[in-house]
Amino acid sequence: MSNWGQVTDHGITCFVTQALSRLESIKHLDLGMMNWMEMTNICFKIFSQKLAPQLTNIEHLILNMAFCSKVSDDGLKVFASKIGPNLTKAKSLVLDMSMWHKITDEGLEAFASLVGPQLKSVNHLDLRLQDWDKITDQGLKVFASQFGPRLAELQHLVLDMHGLDKITDVGLMDFSTLMLSQIKNIQHLDLNMHDWKQITDEGLKVFVSQLSPQLANVKHLALELWKSEQITDDGLKTLASRLVPELVNTRHLKLSMEGWKQVTDEGLKALASEIGIHLWNLEYFEFDLIEWQSVTAEGLEFLASQIIENLVNLRELTLRLQFCPAATSSVKKDLKERFKKIPKVKFF
Repeated sequence: MSNWGQVTDHGITCFVTQALSRLESIKHLDLGMMNWMEMTNICFKIFSQKLAPQLTNIEHLILNMAFCSKVSDDGLKVFASKIGPNLTKAKSLVLDMSMWHKITDEGLEAFASLVGPQLKSVNHLDLRLQDWDKITDQGLKVFASQFGPRLAELQHLVLDMHGLDKITDVGLMDFSTLMLSQIKNIQHLDLNMHDWKQITDEGLKVFVSQLSPQLANVKHLALELWKSEQITDDGLKTLASRLVPELVNTRHLKLSMEGWKQVTDEGLKALASEIGIHLWNLEYFEFDLIEWQSVTAEGLEFLASQIIENLVNLRELTLRLQFCPAATSSVKKDLKERFKKIPKVKFF
């Protein structure tokens, strides 16, 4: 039922009243409401009230509510208060609330306080809060403090927080200390922190120090840190020396670092060296160096040599080098030639 963009509150309310009331203690529910752009707080409250009683035995819940952009803190609070108490048996929870531009710290804090402590059985958590651009360090801290204690047994975590551009080093440090340090058994981790433009080396170092010890069993890791333009060689070297050595069991690695304009060959070589030493089990490697304006062909060649000589199990490689001045057509041609033994290579 995604893309019902023209359906009004009245239509949605009729559907909710008739359909959801007939569900009886279901264990698995996948409901797509993406682009229900006309749904207001009033309608969302009715939806929450009708759905909640049916979730007492829910084990797997997927709600795709992206682009329901008229919902504000008031609607989110009611949703959390109604749904939260019935999630104690949930093993898998997927909530896509991307593009809810009206949500502030008040709404996030209420959601976290009402939902986070109820997740007593969850081992798969997927929360998509893309473009909640009013969230500040304070809201993120409360979110982390409420969800963190429930994540010790979590195996699969996806957090899409793209566009939270008010977050500073303070917020990242609290998020890392209160939440990421708790994921003791994680095997699949996908963190999207695009546009956290205020993050510096100081925040990145705490992020790395809290996350790295939890990665011994991770098989899939995606770190998306686009537009963190204040990161320098110093920050990248910390990530390389402390995080990469923990990834010896990782099979799939994605590092998206678009816009790290201050990183030079020194930082890139440090990262490449650690990759070459520790990631011999890697099968899929995706690396974004878009707008790395301070690296040279020498740095790119060194990265290539470490990949070719050491990642002997690599089956697929994706490199994104757009707007990287060193990645001239001749350099790309040479890199492609060097990578020809890898079964699948993608260049952008």
